[in-house]
This record gives sequence, structure tokens and C-alpha cells, in this order.
Amino acid sequence: PQTIWRRKSGIYAATAGLPEVEIGEGRSCSIATLNNKNYYAWNEDGNVIMMKPDGIKINLGPGSLPVLQPLNNEKIICVWENDSKVQAATLSL
Repeated sequence: PQTIWRRKSGIYAATAGLPEVEIGEGRSCSIATLNNKNYYAWNEDGNVIMMKPDGIKINLGPGSLPVLQPLNNEKIICVWENDSKVQAATLSL
């Protein structure tokens, strides 16, 4: 199992048997696993941030409450709220 959570202002992730790792700062974190690799998203300073398994962070734009979901073996979608509208970004892996 993998998990992601917020403690104070830090976003942490952990995999069973391994120590927790701080991956960013913010709130409203989400996790999805695709091809045995973890993808993370959270809200940081009013923007939605997604982190790929290689540690690269992508600013998807303004908003909050991101949710990640694999679409197939090559794409993942992030959906979030911004100004009472649903936003989405599909990322090819």
C-alpha cells in the first residue's frame, strides 16, 4: 500500500516498509498508482501541483481539491475545482 497525507503544512508520502518522505507543502492531496509508479497531486499556494514518479513537479494551474485517476496504461487525468468550475488536465506518461 501507498499513502499520502498532510501534516501541518507538509505533504508526505510513504510506501509500506519504507520511511515517509516529504514531497511538498500544501493541502488537499491525492495519489494514483499507474504501472506500479505513484503520482501525487496537491494544492500549493492556490495552484494544483502534480508530481511524477521521477520527482518532477508540474504546476497545472490555479485551483484546489485535485483528484488523480489513471485513464489507461499511458495516461492519467487530474481533475480539480477553480472558481466553481471543474478543470482537468490529461498527462501522457
